[in-house]
Amino acid sequence: MRVDYHLHTSFSTDSQESMELYCESAIKQGIKEIAVTDHVDLGVVNEYTSEQVVDYPNYAIEIKRLQDKYKDNLCLRKGLEFGVQFEYLEEYKDIVKNNDLDFVIMSCHQIDNKEFWLNDYQKDKTPYECFEGYYKYLMELVKVFSDFSVIGHLDLMKRYSSYTPTVDDEHETVIKELLQVIIDHNKGIEVNTSGIRYDLGSFHPSEKILRWYYELGGTIITVGSDAHILKDLGNGIDEALVMLKEIGFESICTFEKMQPIFHKL
Repeated sequence: MRVDYHLHTSFSTDSQESMELYCESAIKQGIKEIAVTDHVDLGVVNEYTSEQVVDYPNYAIEIKRLQDKYKDNLCLRKGLEFGVQFEYLEEYKDIVKNNDLDFVIMSCHQIDNKEFWLNDYQKDKTPYECFEGYYKYLMELVKVFSDFSVIGHLDLMKRYSSYTPTVDDEHETVIKELLQVIIDHNKGIEVNTSGIRYDLGSFHPSEKILRWYYELGGTIITVGSDAHILKDLGNGIDEALVMLKEIGFESICTFEKMQPIFHKL
């Protein structure tokens, strides 16, 4: 089943793409289901960016309009991507409570309001400290925050800190501990294909991390392109599905009303 479960539209501050054009392109590509997951990153305000929030009422109206319009050809799910920090957990819980969502990606784009992409978090840290701190922060979030479906681009720090090919092995202990916590809390991870577009040489997370997730018993997994522009819709999806099957996964997941639905690979 071809799906794309990570898409950003003009409701995100970093995209100008039409939700309707995504729908039309998905149908042309033979993609059966998509989830729109626009950004909600609370608390981050600096000279380059402002707090990212979605116009929730109009978001819901547009999604419902397109669900009705394309219902015979495409399943469209209502999602969001949260850039979660401890300071704003209650606000994120309220967003989930009030918006009748199908799917939530929990990502970590900043720690202590220090943006990764601006190198604020990494300042005065070694690459090892950046990766260890990031994985440990994610792990503690999973332990206390349950209003999400999957962890987004789990090894995201590879975009923003220097690393060698042995980086996964160097952090194997904490990564496996994080994966076990995710599994124990009945949550999942995504295969985010954008790692290839960012010239990282692999998806997010890497095949090695995906194999660890499988070996530990993880079964909840989604696949998404993290597209911000139309041409990236569906990018790498077929390759990701082949890789998951080769690893041993039997299914991928879609979500409805925050509950996973398993589809045989």
